Amino acid sequence: VVGILDYGLAKVADLKIKYVISPAVSYGSPITFVEELNPGPEKMSEAILRMVPSVDDKIENVDGKTIYSGIIQVVKFIHKRICLQNGSWVRCFGRLTWPRISELIISNFLSKVVPEDASKLADFQKIIDHTSEFEAALKEMMFISASDNKDARLSNFAENVEVHFASRKKTEILAKARNLLLQCDFAVPQESTGKDPICKNDGMAVDSSEHVVDLLFMSERCVVTKAASQLMKLVHQILQDICLSSTRVAFEFYHAARDAILLYEAIVPVKLERQLEGINQVAVLMHNDCLYLSQEILGFAFEYHSDFPSSIKEHAVFADMAPRFHLMAEEILQRQIQIVIFNLREALDGADGFQNTHQIQQFESAKFSIEQVTLL
Repeated sequence: VVGILDYGLAKVADLKIKYVISPAVSYGSPITFVEELNPGPEKMSEAILRMVPSVDDKIENVDGKTIYSGIIQVVKFIHKRICLQNGSWVRCFGRLTWPRISELIISNFLSKVVPEDASKLADFQKIIDHTSEFEAALKEMMFISASDNKDARLSNFAENVEVHFASRKKTEILAKARNLLLQCDFAVPQESTGKDPICKNDGMAVDSSEHVVDLLFMSERCVVTKAASQLMKLVHQILQDICLSSTRVAFEFYHAARDAILLYEAIVPVKLERQLEGINQVAVLMHNDCLYLSQEILGFAFEYHSDFPSSIKEHAVFADMAPRFHLMAEEILQRQIQIVIFNLREALDGADGFQNTHQIQQFESAKFSIEQVTLL
């Protein structure tokens, strides 16, 4: 008998999920339920739960109240008309349906209303309150367990909205950083190829392009790629957000900032591997990028650390990343020097010691070697 009952309830549960619950939680499509009683013979009556789509298509379930009230109506109908207010039957029906119902609510509603701006996190409290009231009503009808915290999955999700918000923002930040690095062509900006020298605070001509940047702990300026300058703008914005965020959000943003910077190390050397094998402007730009990034990273502690939430100050460290970028810059420079030395020797060897230059063939070889040295 128990097996037959479980099988019967399972079939009813599947049908309810498919034809009643799923439409009810479809975000942006509010549905109301109306219970109708049709008198039958011998004091019997037929109960029908009718679904009525809202006549106002502009109604939005912004706080979940419409969705939750609709599901409560459905559960009350099941509790009274199908399970006949039998507690064990209701609990069995709840075990069969609640995991799927809660997943539908999370995927179709809660996950879609997670704020996109940190300033709107406080407004989410109304949704948290409605979610808590909804689960309390289900517990009262014994549809979900009052003691098992696993059944409070909606409240758990809603109360962790800061984590969901930060996780979403971190994904967006890393996607943006990745696109910046992949799309950069590493060409020297046209405005930076003029004859005027790049100077710093000495009264001479200064290029105001965003590609010409100050090195914080050095007197020089240098030309960097658009990817490097925009990557730093992105990271600075993240660090500013950390200063205004709660502990949980700030910690996620901290890791997002570190990961965004490390994407340069992961993507650019692989992308430019062939160009770095010769003498070209790409190597110069990458050297400058790495030097610039290492200097900016060292400056984070002076610019932002004092304004970080006190609970993360001990853990939010960037200085450990600076040496790796400085080392990358030095390795690129040394590699270019070695390539230049090799090419100079090869060019000079072609002149055969500059002997017998009065002969046409030897003169042309010597001339070519000198031209190569001048070019290098």
